[in-house]
Amino acid sequence: INPSQVQAARPGRTPEQEFDAQWVRLLLEESVRDLEKLLIGSGKKKYFEVFMAYCLGAAPERDASRSVLAGEAPQEETYRGIAARLKLKEGDVRNYLTLCRTEIHRILRDRIRATVLSESEVDDELKRLVG
Repeated sequence: INPSQVQAARPGRTPEQEFDAQWVRLLLEESVRDLEKLLIGSGKKKYFEVFMAYCLGAAPERDASRSVLAGEAPQEETYRGIAARLKLKEGDVRNYLTLCRTEIHRILRDRIRATVLSESEVDDELKRLVG
């Protein structure tokens, strides 16, 4: 974590809990940026639009960690709704999300792998993040 991005602990959180929360937020932000670069670079911008609509929704303040890691959608978003809004088939939305989930999990694993000593620690950290 860049020291300029560290914030004071929120009420009810220890400094360690706040550090963990900020680390997860930054890990996800960087991973989503990597996914965006990967998809746009391979001509799959629409895939990223579907991912953002389904996993992050329109509300930037929502808890992205749960939606990105667990594949939870904002309550207002459905495959059908996203398909209609982005002028896609519902099956395409499902397929695009499958690819995006696979890639974001790979990206997250790679980023976590760079911070731990073993593959089992990668698995443990991912389980901790998902909850």
